[in-house]
Amino acid sequence: FRRVLFRSGLTGGAQNRDAHRSHHRPLVAEVRANESLRDSLAAPRRYTGRVNHVSRYVLRQLLGPLAFTTVALLAVVWLTQSLSFVDMIINRGLSAIRFIYLLLLLTPGFLLLIIPIALFISGIFVYNRLNADREILVLRAAGVSPMALAQPIIVLGGACVVVCYLFSLYLTPLSYQMFRRSEEHTS
Repeated sequence: FRRVLFRSGLTGGAQNRDAHRSHHRPLVAEVRANESLRDSLAAPRRYTGRVNHVSRYVLRQLLGPLAFTTVALLAVVWLTQSLSFVDMIINRGLSAIRFIYLLLLLTPGFLLLIIPIALFISGIFVYNRLNADREILVLRAAGVSPMALAQPIIVLGGACVVVCYLFSLYLTPLSYQMFRRSEEHTS
């Protein structure tokens, strides 16, 4: 209001000086009004505050089924492999400890195949359950982007890739070499 009066020349000397000073330095109320106007005219804000919490929640939901599926599939593979070792157990007198040691040496090779399958199964299971419970709908309504919902499975997939690389580059060749040595000693 003072600016309008100052520019129109309707104010006297002392008021003129005060108006001139306020012209260079805006009032706090004007600054706040301009900020609130700018914020209200800006694009609507996306949901950003709880993405980390949502990602951690979905990641926790994924880890349980991933571990269970990995162990269950590994047990099935061990069972089928134990049937192939029956000949060694019966004919060569292989001890139970030696048998378990040989199975553990073959485990990294099995895990290379099991981990991606277990990740796929657990991802389908968890996201289907979240969809059935309408949690994905609620999160989308709260402003969580599809990429933020997919982030936990992408991160877990990246971790599984690193583990599989470690198994295929280091552990599997080493364990197969040790398995062949152990198999020669039992012969």
